[in-house]
Amino acid sequence: MYMEQNNYPKALELLLESVGDMEEIFGNEHPNTIKVYNNIAEIYRAQDDMCNSLEWYYKMHKSTTVPDDLCLLCEALAILYFNERDYTNALKWQNKVIAIAANASKARYNTIAEIYDKLGDDENAQKYRELAEQL
Repeated sequence: MYMEQNNYPKALELLLESVGDMEEIFGNEHPNTIKVYNNIAEIYRAQDDMCNSLEWYYKMHKSTTVPDDLCLLCEALAILYFNERDYTNALKWQNKVIAIAANASKARYNTIAEIYDKLGDDENAQKYRELAEQL
């Protein structure tokens, strides 16, 4: 509720209070616990606190093996690094999305092309644009 109202401080306070209980009751690999990790990371990201956001995303990464969760997590990390202009890490995480995803999408290949553009690698950027067009 507080997240939807953009009351991030209150939402973060409640999530941080509950995360220990979630880990104790369900364990850190339970979908409910992983969702709390993700929500905490998203709040920190919304507040431009990349250090804490990364901490919680990586905690989530260590706790899940579900392909859909991993795919969403890797996309979130790719976006976070892209927004921070850390294109090498953005590329690393976006490539993991392609490796994990059940099917490649035009948007995902175009995202990789955009990252290569930012890295100044026109050849690979063009390669991924062509892959996107083939879908």
